[in-house]
Amino acid sequence: QYVEYYGDDDSTPTFLEYYDLVHDPWQLRNLLGDGIASNDPDVTGLSAMLAQERVCEGSGTGPTPCP
Repeated sequence: QYVEYYGDDDSTPTFLEYYDLVHDPWQLRNLLGDGIASNDPDVTGLSAMLAQERVCEGSGTGPTPCP
């Protein structure tokens, strides 16, 4: 599970969370916040997908339709 928290401008991520729900179903260990860089997942694609969803409006129609 990937989560981004945003600052006052509502667009700059200030805190990130990533949980491996297979091995940590209770979300006890944030892999992006545990201080071990070697286990940090590449969240570039997830962040881009989340950014796209944040500007999505409606369900397939309109000026910025959802995919």
